[in-house]
Amino acid sequence: CPELPFEEQTISFLGKDYVVSCEGFWEASGISGVFKQVTNIPDTTDIEPYFNYKLPPIPKNLLYEIVIFFKAIAKQFQTEVLAEICYDQNTKTYFINIPQQQISASRVFYAHETLPPNTIKIAEIHSHHTMKASFSKIDDEDEKLSGLIYGVVGNFKHSDPAEYSISLRVRDGDNFAYISAKDIFTPKAENINRIDLDAKIHLWMKKIFIIVLVIISNLT
Repeated sequence: CPELPFEEQTISFLGKDYVVSCEGFWEASGISGVFKQVTNIPDTTDIEPYFNYKLPPIPKNLLYEIVIFFKAIAKQFQTEVLAEICYDQNTKTYFINIPQQQISASRVFYAHETLPPNTIKIAEIHSHHTMKASFSKIDDEDEKLSGLIYGVVGNFKHSDPAEYSISLRVRDGDNFAYISAKDIFTPKAENINRIDLDAKIHLWMKKIFIIVLVIISNLT
């Protein structure tokens, strides 16, 4: 690990000095200057890993719009599809972005588009259509951006946008931290303007290309 000046690695707590290294904490032993490694610091509280979303909650309307779009694709093509939720730091608002993508029944291939200035991508959510909303090994391979929220939506049985299952997680280095929808979305959705949404879906459809698998068998 990178070396720091000794004073920048030293902390004091309840009258004792500790040195922080990439191997953990080392406690100064008396006045001798000898350090011993410690596994815990007395009188401190254990902290479990947790997720703290620092931006305003994402309007649940956006999630419902994504689900309605996913269900339209599932009904017409029986395929997966992907949507992004982005945040405009100037207007402090969220919006849905549909990147150019190739879709099939079991995978989505998409391009990472350049977003407008001062815009950050918050989440990538894709559909498993009628399959269960659980992350696959393919998802584990594809979802590599640390700090990004990833979601999968599935179990589509009805056209109602409230009828679905969702799983969410955040990439953290080599691992994933699983979170709940209530951690990032508002509790309720407002009424959706279907005329406006249908116009959006019409435009989103132009970003999608269907992968057709052709199976050729030799007929004898």
